[in-house]
Amino acid sequence: MADAAAQMRTETISLRGRPEVELTAYLLDPSSELRNAVLRPAVLVFPGGGYRGLSDREAEPVAMAYLAEGYQAFVLRYSVRTEFPEPLFDAEEALSVIRKRGAEWGVDPERIAAMDEMGIPFEAHIFQNGGHGLSLAKAHTSGGYRSNVNLRFAEWFALSVGWLREVLGDFSSDEDNSVPKARDTGRYGIDVAMGGMLARQECRAAILEFFPQLSDKKQAARASSYSLSIVNEALPVPHPADRMKELDRSLRQIALQ
Repeated sequence: MADAAAQMRTETISLRGRPEVELTAYLLDPSSELRNAVLRPAVLVFPGGGYRGLSDREAEPVAMAYLAEGYQAFVLRYSVRTEFPEPLFDAEEALSVIRKRGAEWGVDPERIAAMDEMGIPFEAHIFQNGGHGLSLAKAHTSGGYRSNVNLRFAEWFALSVGWLREVLGDFSSDEDNSVPKARDTGRYGIDVAMGGMLARQECRAAILEFFPQLSDKKQAARASSYSLSIVNEALPVPHPADRMKELDRSLRQIALQ
């Protein structure tokens, strides 16, 4: 079952004692269903603006796009209209804070990417056409201007996610969550697929005593690949643990055929 408290949350803090320098965190709360994402990689976004201002179109929308890909996302509103390297000092402080609060924010401190142009001696234009400041290059980040929409250029985001997964690694997903069959475990029980058990008269009688709704052939067919434990969790009022243990003992006593 999903955690009732699992949700996205945000937090904004000032850096370097300067109220105009703000780091905003966009965070996905942990969930018992996402055991492979207790600590997540993070992306720190630096919105553009030519050091004269900061573009809202290149801030939260970009952060939210990375959030949707499973990353913890951060936006730094760094110093503008100031002497360089002040913005760089802001960036260093932001990265330091993210690392220090990594456990609290669910961030893997060894997997943080910064999406910016500060300190880069050249620009590589992958696409032949397209101006600056396109953000995600989609209608919702266009500000209403047709020139800010370019579906080919919008491919940059998917390419960046692919590159980040190559560099930082992807979420682990190699566990087998399929429900085993009774013949694989060598016994019947509440943690094996029901299909084979419902076909066995002794098992069927024990199961229907607890789950009479499975006497309906359509319901039984839909549930055949699930275990009785999973079916029980889906009930409006699940059977208590001691009752399920009682059913499990009954099923284990039946010889496997």
